[in-house]
Amino acid sequence: MTLVMGVGTAQAAWNVGGSFGTLSTGETIGRGEVSVIAGLGLGDASTAFGALRYGVADNLDGRVKLGLRDEGGTDAETVFGVDLMFQVLTRDVRGGDPINLAFGGMAEVWNSEAHDIWQIGGFTVGSYPVRLGNGMTLAPYGRLNVRVEDISDDATADDSSELELGFNGGARLDVTRSFSVYGEFQIDGNDGIFLGAEFFLR
Repeated sequence: MTLVMGVGTAQAAWNVGGSFGTLSTGETIGRGEVSVIAGLGLGDASTAFGALRYGVADNLDGRVKLGLRDEGGTDAETVFGVDLMFQVLTRDVRGGDPINLAFGGMAEVWNSEAHDIWQIGGFTVGSYPVRLGNGMTLAPYGRLNVRVEDISDDATADDSSELELGFNGGARLDVTRSFSVYGEFQIDGNDGIFLGAEFFLR
């Protein structure tokens, strides 16, 4: 079984792609800050998940994510993910750099009924905050990721991997200083939309 044939077979069955969307702008939250994210994905696969976000440093965030992924016609499976994001450009509603821009790395793993799947890669995300007339802030964002997807077939012990690209575009609305909502689309092995809410523990 060749590399491309092996991945193609698994993708046809499992719609491999990101389970968590982005649900982040290019802005980090600051050293010592903590937030909790609840999200829902509706697409080739359906996901429900939560994430814990922590400001490791002024320009460095880490997130731990845990959820359920349903491919349709099978039982939902537990999926686990982590990412780390470093902000290199900073802009707020008063000005600064042209955009908020960050680079990072991600990993994701889950076990389906017939396959063991993991993916690891890097991404860049950019955003631009705009102050609305009602005092809220809207920040459109986009993320491009490059990752390796690896799929192992439990029955045959075949293992295949391939380099993949994915794109997410959406917006975050800061309702209050401690509460934000997200909406985005994903073009990936798992195409669909993601909705989320973020609560800051202040």
